[in-house]
Amino acid sequence: MPHSPHLTDTGPDRLGPRTQGTLLLTWTARPPVRLVPRRRGPWRRAVTRVLSLALDRRIAAGQPPETHPLLAARAEHLVSPAARRELARQWENLVTQAVRSPVPRSPRTPLRRGHIVAVEGEIHTLCEALAQTAPVPAQGVAAAGLLLGDGTGPLFNTRAPADLRDELRKVTRQLDPASPLAGAA
Repeated sequence: MPHSPHLTDTGPDRLGPRTQGTLLLTWTARPPVRLVPRRRGPWRRAVTRVLSLALDRRIAAGQPPETHPLLAARAEHLVSPAARRELARQWENLVTQAVRSPVPRSPRTPLRRGHIVAVEGEIHTLCEALAQTAPVPAQGVAAAGLLLGDGTGPLFNTRAPADLRDELRKVTRQLDPASPLAGAA
C-alpha cells in the first residue's frame, strides 16, 4: 500500500492528516455518546498549560478525563513518566527543605517542617508510587500536585482541616495501578 503524503504513521493504524501531537479519545457531548479520536495539537497543549490548575482540580475531584478534550490532554501530560518523575522530585525536595534550617525573611510560604519530617515515610511512599513504571490514574497524580502546591493545605497551614498523613495516604492509594485508570471517582 503506497504511503500517502497526507497521512502519518501513528502505529499499526495509519490515522488522519499529518499534524503535531497525539491522538486522544474523548466522549462525544451529544447523543449518540461514543468515544471519538481527537488530535492534541499545539493550541490544545498551550491551553492546557494555562488552565492546568483548574483542570487538575477537576481531574483530582474525579471527573473522567475522557469527558472533555482539555481534561484528556491534561491527564495525558500528568501520567507521562517525565511529569510523574518531576512531581516526585518536587516532593523529595520538600523533604530536603523541611530538614534544613529555615531561611530568615524568605518570601516563601513557611513549611510545617515538623509535620513534614513526621510523615517523611509517607512522602517517600508517595514518591515511589509516582515513579513506578506501571500506568497510574491521572486522578492520583493531579491530587499529588495539588496537595504539594496548596498554600492553604496541610503542608503549609497549621489550621488546615485536613490531616497531612491522611491526605498523603489517600493520594498514594489513588496512584495504585490496580485503581481504574479513567472514569473513576
